Formats: sequence, C-alpha cells, structure tokens
Amino acid sequence: MRTDSRFAVGTVIATLLCGCDAPTMQSRITDSIGTLSHVQSSPNPVDSEIFREARGIAIVDETQAGLVISGAGGDGLLLRRTSTGWSAPCAIKVQGFGVGLTIGGEGRSVVIVFSTDAALDQFVADGSYFLAQAQGAFGESYSRTSDPVQKRDQVRVWAVAGGVYGTCALGSIGFKIDHEANVAAYGAGISEWDILDGKATAPVGMSALASRIDRITAPVDVGPKQRMRTETTPADTEAATQSKASSVQGD
Repeated sequence: MRTDSRFAVGTVIATLLCGCDAPTMQSRITDSIGTLSHVQSSPNPVDSEIFREARGIAIVDETQAGLVISGAGGDGLLLRRTSTGWSAPCAIKVQGFGVGLTIGGEGRSVVIVFSTDAALDQFVADGSYFLAQAQGAFGESYSRTSDPVQKRDQVRVWAVAGGVYGTCALGSIGFKIDHEANVAAYGAGISEWDILDGKATAPVGMSALASRIDRITAPVDVGPKQRMRTETTPADTEAATQSKASSVQGD
C-alpha cells in the first residue's frame, strides 16, 4: 500500500514537471481569453485603468496538485503593448513547488500586469516571481499579491483559484519562456524578444484576444439618459436665456 502511495506521489510530480503534450498557440489563445474572463468576472477584477496603462500582460492557466509535496505547472501567454496595439503572443509556462500537507488539487487563473517596459524585460530575462497559493477549502478564493522584489508598483498579480487543499502551501512559482512552443508557432529564427517587439506575425486567433483586452480598457459608456442630464444642448441654452430675460422683465 505504501508503495502505491509513493508511486502516486511520484506520478503527480512527474506529470506536473513533464506535462502532457504542449498546447498549440491557438489553444493557448483560446484558454487565455477564458482565463482573462474568469479573472474579470471575479469580485476582484483588474481595473480597466491599470490595463490601459499596462506595458505588458501575462495570462496563465496554472494547475496544481500534490500530496505532501505540491507541484505546479501551467501554460500561458505574454504580450507587450506596441505602437499599433499588442504584440504577437509569446508562450510561457509555469513550474514550482511548495511543501505542506496538500490534499486534492487546485487550479488558478493568473493575470500579471507590467506597468513598465523595464519590469517586463526583467520578467522575460529571469522569469521568477513568488505567488502565495490560495488558502481555504471549498469554493473559490481570490487573492492578489505583488512582486516581492523592489518594483511592487511595476508588477501586479491577480489570481483566482478554485479547488480543495488541506492547508496553504507557500512556494516559488517560476514563470518561464516556453521556447519549444514559440519555435513551433513562429519558427526557429524568431526569439522571444522578436515576438514581443512586434517582429513576428500574429497567429490565428490573436485578434480575438486583443478584442477581449480592448473591451476591458474601453471607456465605459454612461448611457443616453445620463448624457441627457450632463450634456448641454443648444435648446437648453436658448431656454435658459429666455428664462433669464423673462425674469429681468418681471423685475
């Protein structure tokens, strides 16, 4: 029985480390749209103003599972804002460990917003950030943390988690560039820097992801009734003038 338990633990960790077949770029885009929608529909969505000022966005669908030693893995995309909109998506992946009595499994939708190009470049260069796994048991739990390094105001993280864990396990979750996925999508001659600098042709489906982001950053329409209350029309001006003239004559 012990052998079976050890085998099960080893299988979980090996699965998280090696992963299954890497998703295609198109499937990553589809998943990223769902992940972004999941975060934005939570009680703690990313503010539209933060999105408007973002220099880069990472969207990750993270999976976690483990017994005693928890592992984490997942796939996602990284985009940089360019002069014409958004760059083609750069594939990224996440791996990490936490130590604790973890029971069950948990998945997280993660959105990382970079407010400066320097912060985004650092992420691409070393790709390691610390995220606290969501606490609690049943239902969904929401947490937001910041980059633990010095640039707290330059990197912001939103995580939405749903699943069951016996305890909270803290660990280093490292986000890495998925070179193999990028080569499969763009060819061997295109680096991650080329992709993020707008030198790579956007794959099929990218326009849908860009549109989803644009819907978040678009100004909110106040509606016709509110505009009627706040906007002054020529008729309003004429009526006010006539009312003032009548008041003067009455005096």
